[in-house]
Amino acid sequence: MTFKIGKNMASKQVKKKVKKNFYLYVYQFVKDNGYLPTKDFSKQRLNYYVRELKKANIIRKKGYGVWETIGDIEDFKKHKQVKKVNYVTKQTRGHGFVFQVLLKSIENWDQRHLYLQENFIPFKKIRQGQSIKLRSHTIWLCDKSLVVYFSPKSSFYSKDSYSASARALIECKETLKALERELKVNLKYGKGWFIRESRSHYADIDNCLAKYYRKRGVNQFHIEQNGKTWALVDNSFNLLELETIAGNGDSKKDLPKLQMFLNDLRDNPTTLTQIKAETNQELKDVYSVIREQNKIIAQLEGQIIRLTNLLDNK
Repeated sequence: MTFKIGKNMASKQVKKKVKKNFYLYVYQFVKDNGYLPTKDFSKQRLNYYVRELKKANIIRKKGYGVWETIGDIEDFKKHKQVKKVNYVTKQTRGHGFVFQVLLKSIENWDQRHLYLQENFIPFKKIRQGQSIKLRSHTIWLCDKSLVVYFSPKSSFYSKDSYSASARALIECKETLKALERELKVNLKYGKGWFIRESRSHYADIDNCLAKYYRKRGVNQFHIEQNGKTWALVDNSFNLLELETIAGNGDSKKDLPKLQMFLNDLRDNPTTLTQIKAETNQELKDVYSVIREQNKIIAQLEGQIIRLTNLLDNK
């Protein structure tokens, strides 16, 4: 089987500043995600750190793009004098991502299962086509699209839902690059991929509402509309999260709305009981004004009648 092979695009690597705790960063990233943090280091630097961790039997490669931790990082820390990384330094955690990738017409795509078999690429047969694992993510190879289910362990911390979504999108693109290398096929529309964020969860960490419910012994509370949950309080990971979970990327828009509402409530504290009391008082004031107006109208009507009678007598 042969696919229509596109031109290989050399990816530019963006060099970033790294802290002195890079060994533990790599270790914890592999432990949490099952693959290497290729976006955070240059290839040369990452290879050096990975080689040191492999030599110390701290991490090992399980398969193509798949890694796991096998050793005790504490002993390694004593020799390298690394410090603990605090991942929860940002406000928003994006997770539960599913991306749909629209495919153009690809030659022999309907015979892809033969290519997988001939090249010993593990896959499962599903109703939609085939399912494979890559970078710890599950990818459905469908006739007209790909569906990328991110690993449940994948989380993207950032200052807000939109930047967390952007980080997840970068990971999706890296996964598509790896898939193109694996299948030797160009999946792009022109210069890029046609990607849609079809499912995602965004959590506000250390949220005041989550704290409120935890004090009352409630670790999970669903917020529903028309019988469907669109937000929930969840303390499953002990992060005190308020998260939005609506599909088609709507959760990305919902979280800032909730944050804005709660921030306003914190700055201008009130309760529904107070609102109800104030509304009732305003209604009483309105009714009082109406009664006074009715009295005035009645008095005017009486004066008009008397004036009419006086004129008739003349």
